[in-house]
Amino acid sequence: MGRVKRNVVDKSWSLNNNRFYALILISIVTFLAYSNTFNVPFQFDDQTNIVKNQKITDYKTFGDISYWYNVNNRPFSFLTIAINYTIGELNTKSYHIFNYLVHVLNGFLVFLLANTLLKLNSRESTSLANNNYWIALAVSLVFVLHPIQTMGVTYIIQRMSSLATLFYILSIYLYIIGRSKSIENIKHSLFYLLLAGTSGLLAILSKQNAATLPIMILVVEVFFIRDKNNKPYTRYILSVAGLMAIGIIVIVATGLLPKENDDITRQDYLITQFKVLLIYLKLWLVPIGQNIDHGIIFSKSIGIREISGMLVYVGLITTTVLTYKKNKLISFGILWFLVTMLIESSLIPIQDAMVEHRLYLPSFGLSLVLVITIFSFFKNKKSKYLRPVLISILTILLLLTYARNKSWQTWKSIWQNSIELNPDNARAISNLGYSFKMQKNDREAMKYYNLALKKDSTHYPTYLNRGIVLFDNQNYKQAISDFSFYLNKYKDRGPPYFFRGVSYGHLGDYDKAINDLTIVINIDSTYAPAYKNRGVIYEMKGKYNSALHDFNRSLEIDPSNKVLLINRSKIYYRFGKYEEALIDVQDAQMHGISVDPNYISDLKRIILNKENNRGSINSTAIGN
Repeated sequence: MGRVKRNVVDKSWSLNNNRFYALILISIVTFLAYSNTFNVPFQFDDQTNIVKNQKITDYKTFGDISYWYNVNNRPFSFLTIAINYTIGELNTKSYHIFNYLVHVLNGFLVFLLANTLLKLNSRESTSLANNNYWIALAVSLVFVLHPIQTMGVTYIIQRMSSLATLFYILSIYLYIIGRSKSIENIKHSLFYLLLAGTSGLLAILSKQNAATLPIMILVVEVFFIRDKNNKPYTRYILSVAGLMAIGIIVIVATGLLPKENDDITRQDYLITQFKVLLIYLKLWLVPIGQNIDHGIIFSKSIGIREISGMLVYVGLITTTVLTYKKNKLISFGILWFLVTMLIESSLIPIQDAMVEHRLYLPSFGLSLVLVITIFSFFKNKKSKYLRPVLISILTILLLLTYARNKSWQTWKSIWQNSIELNPDNARAISNLGYSFKMQKNDREAMKYYNLALKKDSTHYPTYLNRGIVLFDNQNYKQAISDFSFYLNKYKDRGPPYFFRGVSYGHLGDYDKAINDLTIVINIDSTYAPAYKNRGVIYEMKGKYNSALHDFNRSLEIDPSNKVLLINRSKIYYRFGKYEEALIDVQDAQMHGISVDPNYISDLKRIILNKENNRGSINSTAIGN
């Protein structure tokens, strides 16, 4: 009896030890592939979502329960960004370390899930059973080393994709454990199912593409979950499938299906996704030509590429059906890819037709298909070639990922790479111009902004960027023209109104300036510079009460702006509040701001005279 117990313990220790070795290997190879990324600066949308995002500087936003109700806020992802900000503010190293750790955890979860699926599959097929551990490990290594994943790891804000993937895969893994325990222990089963549900919720709170999780869980149920008689739970499957079908029909029929971009029809977006599918598959199979912005133009009609994409899509579905009995894991992997692409590549129009980080979660399915295919091909007599083939593939992937990460080293390098691949992409050209603007090279920035507009005269963001360069160079009339063109398209954006309003102020058109700055405040009532500049213009118009109100509000929002104390001091001076005026300038002076000494002397003299006069009056009163 003791020997049997010891064997069980040894077996359990061996299993855990093997998992530990897998985690160590995944961590090491991932580090090698991403070792040149830990100092990569903020890129592209990192600027708006992190650098200029005031909501991550404190936790008030995350304490508001209503913020968590809206999954479009991606609240959990931004909570992790806020934590990174607390740790190192805008030092990117901690952000990259976090992304690396999430990627490693995802690789380990891929290993655990693949291993579990292989074991479940071995009940019906024993052809790969002896290699479960190595197959699962190979799937995991392909997943973490594939260069298509760089956008979801090196591009900081796209941790949204990797975090959603983490909780998505964890949810499915926990669901499988819960369902496997339902026969033995209902309490343990419910515990794991509750954890699966919690993980699924965190996935959706990280990014909306996790909304396909219920469908994928149903697929797992159909493929792998069996009762004592090794049969699927047919009634359960049909009931859940029916409820899901009704839910989808209701969402579509009632117009609740979301839409990010009103300028793109659902039909055009769907048609475009068929040609995008071809590019995704090509990049995954032959990862050459990666691009931060592929510049895909939305299709307005069906052409040869769209038809080719449709045929490939139909072919993938057909393969899923045909391989279900012969090789269930390949069938499952294809279905995983198709299902996890549904949210971003079907009927929900999104601003960008294609971005590579959308393949982060679907890559598990493709990795599974690739590795199972390789192991199946190199079995029996060809098995001696299996190890060198796998090592070669993984080495190539590692080197390609490391090389791809070199392109991410600077804002300039990633957009130069984009233009090399697509010289006519106006957005890429404009963003290269922005890299020169960040280097304070306005001449080069203007050169690329003008080139971008030559390629596409309707690329509105370039007008905003060019307008800011013109503004900084005090060319206010042309700046106003660019801001106005941008605002013809985007009427609810604060920054162009702000810059246009300040430009009007410099040109002496105070009424238009006040109007624009008021719009900015209506859009964002916590934007301190808008109050400050509107206050200055009110002061110039002689509306001192309004000016004082705006200065007070600006300082309330941003107490660090000590220069504004001088403006407020002068308003106090006009109102005869000399003590308050003196307190403000002394406070400004204490913070290293230069103040006219004659102004301070004048204030002190007036205050002293008032006190002397008050004392004289009091003496007279006592004498009388």
